[in-house]
Amino acid sequence: GAYAIGVDFSAASMALCRETRARVAAAPGRAAFVQADATRLPFGDESLDIVFMLDLVEHLHIDALHCVGRELARVLAPGGRLVIHTSPNRRYFDIGYRLRWQLHRAVLALPARLRGILFGEVPPLPLKDPRSAPGAGPEMHVNEMTARSLRRFLRECGLNGKVWLACDPPVYQGISPLRRWTWIHRLLDLWPLGKHAPLRMICSPHIFAVARRVPGRMP
Repeated sequence: GAYAIGVDFSAASMALCRETRARVAAAPGRAAFVQADATRLPFGDESLDIVFMLDLVEHLHIDALHCVGRELARVLAPGGRLVIHTSPNRRYFDIGYRLRWQLHRAVLALPARLRGILFGEVPPLPLKDPRSAPGAGPEMHVNEMTARSLRRFLRECGLNGKVWLACDPPVYQGISPLRRWTWIHRLLDLWPLGKHAPLRMICSPHIFAVARRVPGRMP
């Protein structure tokens, strides 16, 4: 029953969205796409009930991000919600992922027979620098956040809400079902550690937030 509006700066993205909508069985008149700059949204004050800001924070320089945050606070209706996802948590790449890589390398350095006896199959060594992966380099991720910095950003934009960290469930490709839950695989993925504070701060790559505008305060 919702009326959904997709916003993107790119004309190519708008064309792709309209092409996709034409191919799916969507309720007519329930979705629209708007090409716009998120720092100057073409919506009235207090006009939107829910805003999703997914995988955008890390791609905006901090000054632009604050402009976007103030715009989102402006367009949120009373009681409306802003839902945010950003990845990676900067501490995960700087600390947790590096520890995981060193541990993984130590396991792979053991002779193959000993590895098989102790751990079973061990996944291939991940990238030493995860920021070298396509789409994750410094030219793309110009503003990696932590949970603390995301909370500060929300406060500065006149928003208040819950911020939390989350870790991906493990994906074991090429590992036998009987061995994929051995302790070494669980440790190499950091997934169990990411469920517990304070290790969550360095073992969880994802940051989520749900925020509302502070009553009586406009950005």
